[in-house]
Amino acid sequence: MAVNVRPEKVRAVESIKTTFDEASVVLFADFRGLNVSSLTGLRKAIKKDGGRLEVIKNTFAVRALQELGIAFDSKTFEGPSAIIYSSSDAVQLAKAVVKFSTDNDKLKVKGGLFQRAVLSQDDVEALSKLPSREELLSRLVGSIKAPLTNLVGVLSGPLRGLVYVVSAIKDQKSGGN
Repeated sequence: MAVNVRPEKVRAVESIKTTFDEASVVLFADFRGLNVSSLTGLRKAIKKDGGRLEVIKNTFAVRALQELGIAFDSKTFEGPSAIIYSSSDAVQLAKAVVKFSTDNDKLKVKGGLFQRAVLSQDDVEALSKLPSREELLSRLVGSIKAPLTNLVGVLSGPLRGLVYVVSAIKDQKSGGN
């Protein structure tokens, strides 16, 4: 028996699959009890990090994950769900969402996907505690710069010593005349 599936449902599932494929990180959250202004505040907080928030139907998300072959905990999609996703810095998005959920206990992060790997609620928390991309780059630059600075100091030492000796000889000769 053929099941008649409406085209708008197929498009919705395809859209969610595309989001799951293209985003570097996707977080699933229960937003029950959040008022419109709080939800707008969350959208603004994640937007500056390149994130987006969409309210989704659980059945569409489950179907999209099944079609992508991603195993997940069925409890993830109990209650109303929103997906928060970004194609840029996963750590910054996780930090923003976890901070918002700490400040506003109505938002509950239920898990997520990081480059198609399933994340638990604890994994999202751990991801939010990692240093951001900018912090890691600045540490890398500092690590590269320190040995170079030390090398310049070591190489300039003998030259500086020679200048002191020549200066002392000059002072000695000019003082004796």
